Amino acid sequence: MKIQNNYIRQMKTSGVLVLIILLGFTRLAFAELRKVEQTVYGMDCVPCAYGLEKSLKKIGGVEDVKVSLNDGKAIISLKPGNTVTLEQIQDIVRKNGFTPKEANVTQAESGSQNAER
Repeated sequence: MKIQNNYIRQMKTSGVLVLIILLGFTRLAFAELRKVEQTVYGMDCVPCAYGLEKSLKKIGGVEDVKVSLNDGKAIISLKPGNTVTLEQIQDIVRKNGFTPKEANVTQAESGSQNAER
């Protein structure tokens, strides 16, 4: 019985955590992004980093992209008035064969936020 109660308590805690994360991502999806520092796992060669950089530059509203193989990050600067979402950026990362992890997001006039997937 004690194990079952612990399991139920753990599931409730997990459910609340998932809800908090989802609410945070919903807010990010509708805010104007200005800069995204996306951690990227799986890049192990210069051509890989270059290919990801070229793909990210094709997103409308992107001002500049720097992909660092050493840091395992893609830093995306966005133009004012853009409609780019974190999900769009992470989809491009996935389509290039990598795994997007945590991201530091700077929104227009509201500062930075950390997002994890």
